[in-house]
Amino acid sequence: VEKDGKWSVIDLMGKEVIPLIDHYGYLFLLRVNIGGKKNHYGRVAGGKWGVIDLTGAEIIPLIYDRVWNFNEQGLAMIEKDGKLGFLDTTGKEIIPPVYDEVESFNQQGLAMVKKDGKWGVIDLTGAEIIPLIYDRVWNFNEQGLAMVKKDGKLGLNLVKKDGKLGLALVEKDGKLGLIDTTGKEISPPVYDEVESFNQQGLALVEKDGKLGLIDATGKEIIPLVYDDIGSFNQQRLAIVKKDEKWGAIDPIGKKVIPLIYSKVWSFSEQGLALVEKDGKLGLIDATGKEIIPLVYDDIGSFNQQRLAIVKKGGKRGVIDATGKEIIPLIYDGSIELNTLSEKLVRITVQIGEKWSDFVLYVPQPLTTQDLGVR
Repeated sequence: VEKDGKWSVIDLMGKEVIPLIDHYGYLFLLRVNIGGKKNHYGRVAGGKWGVIDLTGAEIIPLIYDRVWNFNEQGLAMIEKDGKLGFLDTTGKEIIPPVYDEVESFNQQGLAMVKKDGKWGVIDLTGAEIIPLIYDRVWNFNEQGLAMVKKDGKLGLNLVKKDGKLGLALVEKDGKLGLIDTTGKEISPPVYDEVESFNQQGLALVEKDGKLGLIDATGKEIIPLVYDDIGSFNQQRLAIVKKDEKWGAIDPIGKKVIPLIYSKVWSFSEQGLALVEKDGKLGLIDATGKEIIPLVYDDIGSFNQQRLAIVKKGGKRGVIDATGKEIIPLIYDGSIELNTLSEKLVRITVQIGEKWSDFVLYVPQPLTTQDLGVR
């Protein structure tokens, strides 16, 4: 509350917890987000910031240009003469204000800091866990990963603290690499791009326009020879492209599907993928076996009864998931499939200006075992 230019703090009954005194200046609640600790009050007077406790006792004198809320570790960020640091709830400067930029501390008690144009990482004591030699260090994610850049290349920083492992990507001179807590380069900063690690513990990396995959130690599990690498699917396959040809690899880099196709589309839940070669379409399974030969100009999606409309030589028909022609390819107009029940499908066909309707009985929908799919 304010009265006659003086500030105070009152409780719900109107009692003055802190009496009206001039030198408090502007008061505001400064939260202390740690268990068992009471909130403090920040104060501003004469353009300077300080902190008092709930009794009005001065915790931090009016010497700072800005004071932020206390975090879960009991530290408040401070600014003085344009530099940032941290102090504890007693007012002691745990980390002196010497940094140009400071990120929040993460769950591992690490924070990214910037000084003289370079980034590094400090812990709660102010110790530089990662030296300030990088062009950028990004925030750590839930898996303890942070991106860094050095020499124009991307990489990962391995941080070990209290027995917990984490990774940080660093940047220096435009390049990315992998370093540990001592600054040792586990993987030299040579990459142009590094993406997040996937469920297989692999990260997509790019160098000189080529893609590959590395593990958390920086080892190149998949060499950087591909023009495109997709995500690993339920069959643990990733679709890849090299020299204008497509195929698929497993997490150790084995070519499960050879790179012979002009295009490979995503695998379905049934483990089938649409492929194109020499302008013709077909379907392959997760082993690379051609379930439906590459003879069609177009293949539609399979419906509930595992039937699909296909086109070849300007004529349309219907095939099942084994490639068998259920409706011969003799129709030059459209074909429509409408499910009536689990075993009945209404089929509408067109030849020229003529249309016909009939019902097809499908005794038993095909299973993945029928298709030879793993």
